[in-house]
Amino acid sequence: MAPLKHNSQSNGIVGLSQAAAKKIYHAKHFEHVSFVAILLNTLVLALDSPEAPESQKSVYYALDLAFLVFFTLEMIVRMLSLRVLYKSNVRKIIHHSRTGMPMGTTTVKQWQGYFSDDWNRLDFLVVIVSWVLELSVSSSNVGYIRVLKLLRPLRALRALRTFRDMIESLIAAAAELRFILVLFVFIIALLGIIGLNSFGLGGEFRRRCVVKSSLPAVEILQPERMCYEGSCPSGSVCLTGFEPPENGFMSFDNFAWAFLTLFTAMTLEGWSNVMYAAMSSVSPVASLYFVVVVISAN
Repeated sequence: MAPLKHNSQSNGIVGLSQAAAKKIYHAKHFEHVSFVAILLNTLVLALDSPEAPESQKSVYYALDLAFLVFFTLEMIVRMLSLRVLYKSNVRKIIHHSRTGMPMGTTTVKQWQGYFSDDWNRLDFLVVIVSWVLELSVSSSNVGYIRVLKLLRPLRALRALRTFRDMIESLIAAAAELRFILVLFVFIIALLGIIGLNSFGLGGEFRRRCVVKSSLPAVEILQPERMCYEGSCPSGSVCLTGFEPPENGFMSFDNFAWAFLTLFTAMTLEGWSNVMYAAMSSVSPVASLYFVVVVISAN
């Protein structure tokens, strides 16, 4: 009978722990205290700097460790209160496939508990990664993981229900935006093919004005300016075979480069430079092409 006694004592301890955790979890100010701790931890992360004196770094380290212990205890409280993961019967309303009117109810098995919630899984990931960083012997081997510590401020969104609902709505709507994404890629591909045939196949972005007297040596008159036949000043000639602008990154030499150049132009980041390059290498009429590109991007 000794094992039964030991088993009953273990169950009693677990039961008391769960009862205490539920009492803390349902306390009036539990979420408020967690939210304030997240904000203070975010402030500490923002104030940390590699140029700070050692004494200040020690304070930041102690505060960061204290917050990590608090978040770990908070996670354990939530796990004990909500239970880790289990299946339970949930009653759902059945709706008509066409009218959407309720037709009745049914009972289905559904996952419940701590790990059934996406925000709780995010909390668990942040806490585990933080402990990996604290316990790692060589920080250089896990330096790239330190970026995940910046996920801690995201935990504040769980307490801010309005923002949390907005993010969940955006994630749910992202699936419906895939058709718009396909259309956007199709437009870039179509414009890229037009640009490839207009500015790429003839090496238009590789043309420069070369001083005739320097031949067979090459002396470029204006390295940053493209040209077309008849556009160079007197005493120079338009030749091709040079590197495209922006160290080769502004180019229509093939479809991949045309796609990248157009995508950059659609972000309105230096799009006028691409347009002026096309106007210099082909004709001023090329500006109409980039007007269409900018309009399509918006």
